[in-house]
Amino acid sequence: MNCDAAIDLMLEADPAELRGEAPGKLRDHLATCGRCRLIAERLVEEQEMLRHVLEHVEPRLPVETALERATWSARMRRRRRMWLRVGPALAAASVAGVLLVSNQPGGPVGQPTLPTPEPTPVVQPPPGVDVALFETANPDIVVVWLY
Repeated sequence: MNCDAAIDLMLEADPAELRGEAPGKLRDHLATCGRCRLIAERLVEEQEMLRHVLEHVEPRLPVETALERATWSARMRRRRRMWLRVGPALAAASVAGVLLVSNQPGGPVGQPTLPTPEPTPVVQPPPGVDVALFETANPDIVVVWLY
């Protein structure tokens, strides 16, 4: 085994393997290679220091709440990825459908084309006053247009 393969194994190994206590190719390599043995010792020291620090840290959230948030976050990431793939196709299909329906002679299918009435002002203001009043189909609504 060469040093590159040993380092790859060390990154996934547990502390017993790094100390050379477990049988295998890694233990044989660590027995013969001083450079890799120093790396393994350093990894064991760092892991123990990290374990010591983590033992004294209080969790900010209960474990159940943290797990719920993690699963919710994963679901949201999956949904976001799905919409990033599907969204553009849906938007393109919607635009194509609107264009197809609006380009039909006589307007959209199933809807008769009605002439649009020309709005006529209800009250003609005197010169110099920039306002016009228009009636609507609803007698309770009057449009006041300031221009």
